Amino acid sequence: MHALGAGDRVVRQSGLLTVTHMVAIQAAPVQNNAGFRKLPGTTLKDGAGQVVYTPPQLSDEIVSLMRDLEHGRQRLRSHLGVVRDLRQKLFQE
Repeated sequence: MHALGAGDRVVRQSGLLTVTHMVAIQAAPVQNNAGFRKLPGTTLKDGAGQVVYTPPQLSDEIVSLMRDLEHGRQRLRSHLGVVRDLRQKLFQE
């Protein structure tokens, strides 16, 4: 829960969720600053031990996807600002 609270504070203070923020948030529960996963082999398995999901395995791909997430969130925030401004103009007149 500590990491979620820290993440919430960072986003509220800066208005952004950057790759640097994600690494810092992830460091809290694992108590190290290793950053994103660098070694392949991670899988998620069900109760029977069957692999149900294999996330991206290569470090470069993981960082690239996190950067995409960062930029997508910034674009969304920008679009939401435009919608908010439009809504204000519509309802003021």
